Amino acid sequence: MVEATYERYPDTTIYNVMQLTHTGRLAPFDFDTATWESDTIPVESVSGSLNHILYQSGYPDAFIDIKGLTGADRAAFDSAQLIKTDFGSARIAIPSKIMDGILFIPIETPTTARPM
Repeated sequence: MVEATYERYPDTTIYNVMQLTHTGRLAPFDFDTATWESDTIPVESVSGSLNHILYQSGYPDAFIDIKGLTGADRAAFDSAQLIKTDFGSARIAIPSKIMDGILFIPIETPTTARPM
């Protein structure tokens, strides 16, 4: 989608953020908020993945601005890494080629419905 937006609107500035987590549980993608607490989905931890490396490094809930990193701080994000998205399988990619920043949540907790 980001590439299509660039192509259609070349003067538009886009900042692409990917959320990564290491472990925990997620609320289901369902508009029925009653299911959010009871039907949680486990997050699979993948050893050796970027998610796991960030977790092992001791990152707390953090935002990592890849675009703003330089030198040694950026090197790991410019090399091929195994990346695990919440609802996808782990795949190898160069983080800086597919995202500008990372919202890293080491241990995910499911969303809870708020009273209206």
